[in-house]
Amino acid sequence: GEQFENISAGSQSAVNSRIIDLFNQAKNHIAITNGCSTSQDAHLELRSIVGNLIPMMAVPLLRCLYYYLSIGDAERVKLYAISVLPVFSHCSPSSYLELKNDLIDHDFNEVDKEYIFFKIRSMYDCLGLSCDVVGSLLGDDFAFCDDSSMKALAGYFFRTDRSGVIEASRIDVDTRAIDIFINNGMYLFQDSEVAFAASFECYKYGHNIAVTGSNHGPLQSLATSSDRDVVPAFSAFRRYFKDDDDYADSILVDAFIGNGVFENANADERRRAIAFILRYMVTHMSIQ
Repeated sequence: GEQFENISAGSQSAVNSRIIDLFNQAKNHIAITNGCSTSQDAHLELRSIVGNLIPMMAVPLLRCLYYYLSIGDAERVKLYAISVLPVFSHCSPSSYLELKNDLIDHDFNEVDKEYIFFKIRSMYDCLGLSCDVVGSLLGDDFAFCDDSSMKALAGYFFRTDRSGVIEASRIDVDTRAIDIFINNGMYLFQDSEVAFAASFECYKYGHNIAVTGSNHGPLQSLATSSDRDVVPAFSAFRRYFKDDDDYADSILVDAFIGNGVFENANADERRRAIAFILRYMVTHMSIQ
């Protein structure tokens, strides 16, 4: 902590204090709700706490990664890269794969520290992190961080309202997260329904969109929003789907639970249908 905060050696950092507080919140919620059994929605509050806890737990790992990059400790750079980079995999697949190639797949020799930091810094918003939370490495300018100077998305700089651009991008991030949940779950679990159940939760309640406090709601709220009426093509889609106002949501729910036309579909067919509908039917009506 003292490498990133002006605290005395051995003192507890603000980040660690926040992490402990979130763990205590989770513990108390589980105790009060008798293991989230007091109501059908009791788990949602715990889900929100965990959603805030995971990004905060990434902060000490990021700080260690930056510190060992600064002193050129190859073994520890790889150790902390393995520990923290996967949490960004759904944020920007291209940036994650590039960082994975440089810091994990190959032995760390000489890398452009400033460039590595920039690539990681560009994904902070995806997890709801900021320069104020992560901090800057004291005594080494390569990891200097300033939120006010960050005006880029996917490598492209923009001249508009930063929060509006970032919030809209989180729709794609949640869509990508659902695809990762299903794809990984198909190989990790004998019963692929476990993966679909977790992804359905993300669709209903949000992964990045809801946790980070965006003005956008979870993907299901976008798929059922009354605001879609302003999109010129919406009425044509509604007529095509037999006057079902929530046609995209109806198809997605069936795909997630394996119902209707998806009753005999295999896991990969359901995964591809979900990805297609989220990208080209839900998003299309939400960002017009």
